[in-house]
Amino acid sequence: MTIEQFGDATHYVQQTMIKYHGIFLLERKIDTHTCKLFSLDHFYVEITYCFLPYNTPLIRCLSVNEIDDYLNLIELSGLPFSLSAEE
Repeated sequence: MTIEQFGDATHYVQQTMIKYHGIFLLERKIDTHTCKLFSLDHFYVEITYCFLPYNTPLIRCLSVNEIDDYLNLIELSGLPFSLSAEE
C-alpha cells in the first residue's frame, strides 16, 4: 500500500491496516493526548488518542522528515559505541 492509497482509505481500513500490518515504534504524550508512531510499508502513521468518551482517534501519515518529535525521544548517549568520524 502506498501513502496515497492509505490516505484515501476509509478510517476503518486505515485502522485495520495498522492493526495487522503496522509496526509500533514509539509513543509520546502531549497534555491529554497520546500519540503513537507506527511504520507501515514505506511510510509512517501517527495515531492520536484523546481521552474523551466516544472520541475517534486521529490518523495521519508522516514522512521521515516529520518524525523529529519522536526521534528526539530516543536517548543515544548510553550506547557503547561512538559515531564520530575520527575512529
